[in-house]
Amino acid sequence: MRPTPPWALRQRLMAVMAIGLLVALGATGWTLSRLFEQEVEQQIRTELLRHLDYVTAQVTLTPNATATLDDLQLTDPRWTQPYSGLYWQLTQANGEHTLRSRSLWDAQLPVSAPAYGETGVWLAQSEGPKKQTLLVLTRSIHPIDAVNDIWYISVAVDHASVHSAMQSFDTALTVAMALLLLLMLALSWFQLRLGLAPLNSLQAGLDRLKRGDSNALEGYYPTELQPLVDDFNLALQHQHTSALLAREQAGNLAHGVKTPLSVMQQAAQLYGDHPLAQTVREHVTQAKRQIDWHLAKSRAAAAHQQIHEAIAATPMVDSLVRAMRVVHANKQLNIQWVRPTQQIDFLGAAPDFQEMLGNVLDNACMWATHTVHISVTYQHANQLQITIQDDGPGLSAAHIQHVMQRGVRLDEQQSGSGLGLTITQDLAATYGGKLQLGPSTLGGLQATLTLPARLRSTTS
Repeated sequence: MRPTPPWALRQRLMAVMAIGLLVALGATGWTLSRLFEQEVEQQIRTELLRHLDYVTAQVTLTPNATATLDDLQLTDPRWTQPYSGLYWQLTQANGEHTLRSRSLWDAQLPVSAPAYGETGVWLAQSEGPKKQTLLVLTRSIHPIDAVNDIWYISVAVDHASVHSAMQSFDTALTVAMALLLLLMLALSWFQLRLGLAPLNSLQAGLDRLKRGDSNALEGYYPTELQPLVDDFNLALQHQHTSALLAREQAGNLAHGVKTPLSVMQQAAQLYGDHPLAQTVREHVTQAKRQIDWHLAKSRAAAAHQQIHEAIAATPMVDSLVRAMRVVHANKQLNIQWVRPTQQIDFLGAAPDFQEMLGNVLDNACMWATHTVHISVTYQHANQLQITIQDDGPGLSAAHIQHVMQRGVRLDEQQSGSGLGLTITQDLAATYGGKLQLGPSTLGGLQATLTLPARLRSTTS
């Protein structure tokens, strides 16, 4: 089972950046919200202390445990508006006397005693006349000549003002942070697109190289990528040189070894059916087969390393068809060649294409009775499919598996080393293609050769 491919580089970078921005902006928003809340509460405390000082200035305590408050000096209209949200109250510690603002109407503020360590002024929360939450600032006072007579002066404000301010601020802050996040993500995407643009150019260059449109990575790249491109081009050139050298050495080896073997075989023919002559002929034949096999393997390895070009398929098939009509002229075969309507290029070396197609076509003509049919089509997976059918005796499934083995021929009376189909199979596999044998609609054998290809554009 093919493993799931990882995310693209752009997707991974955008995901990391988005998570980082979410965390950073979330922490910033939470910090700003808490700071604003503290600031609002500090302003409320400052306002309450100012009101408390002002109310305290209007209080008069008498030695007979009574108190008065000149509320005419309290000019804020909220003191007199019922349930306005701003209240004051003067309460004796023992609860005997209580004065309160008209804004409290008939309600009364619950006054809490100072907690341990609190002296002078303390802040608390309590329930208001409308069941709302109040912030209550309380101060304890007492007459100079009656220190045991304690009075509590309290001013209170509705906590809803803090909540309302916080809600408005949080809404505006959320909108601002969301817009900032979108803007930063857009800038990050643009930055990634601009920064990774050379990689797109590199990928396009590799595609051109794979299609055979060029023999090297062309263009200029950033300083971080240019050394890699230069080394890659150098490796391609080295492989191309090695492939040419391997082909040349293979040809030299074939010429250097086959000539002495041919001389030995001709010399053995002079002795007729002598046992020694038969032994020499058998071993010479085996040696030729081994040489053909290893030369084909070396050519396949060289073809795998070389830089492939785009070769027009139709002219090469035309050439091979003409050659087969001459080679097998004595059989007077009807070789039907259906040309494709599209211009198809084989992505590889021309000698390899001739080797593969020539072997398969020659095998079909060798066994055909009257007709050989050839068709070339282009597949959507960038592949060239060549189908060759004949009306010969054909092969069974067992014989097909047997004949694809190295050096095997079903008819030893036929000339050749028996390596043609095997060499074709190996060369096709080197290019990522394949050779398949099966029954033909003409009654004989069908050979299907699949190779890498491309459609030639009108501008090529």
